[in-house]
Amino acid sequence: MYEVALEIATEAHKGQKDDAGKDYINHPLKVASLCKNKKAKIVALLHDTIEDTFVTKEYLLEKKISSDIVEAVVLVTKEKGYDPVEYFTRIKNNPIAKEVKLADLTHNSDLSRIDNPNEHQINRVAKYKKQMAFLKDEIKTL
Repeated sequence: MYEVALEIATEAHKGQKDDAGKDYINHPLKVASLCKNKKAKIVALLHDTIEDTFVTKEYLLEKKISSDIVEAVVLVTKEKGYDPVEYFTRIKNNPIAKEVKLADLTHNSDLSRIDNPNEHQINRVAKYKKQMAFLKDEIKTL
């Protein structure tokens, strides 16, 4: 299933670039490398597909991605007008989604991959650190 997820993510993110101007597929690959659980690695590959590409929940199911993995992908997908507390609370209650989101936030917080981070990128790191602390139960509110 990892290979299928990699094919989906590669096709879905084709042509997209990250903040550093590199191929976007490198981000889900790095997030997957930070995950230990096999299912989390698969979710990590797909974690931005529904949010940022043509991919839908139904598409993933049609491609024979298991329902528990699709559920975790849906959990880490931000919908328009989402409530951050509800979003992170749902993620916190799903071990696979939680592992992936922590890895995602860890990679997003690494400004060393960006040559000259701007103020917005620097300020986001503080937000990401707070979100990670919430997911780890180090703080009770966002």
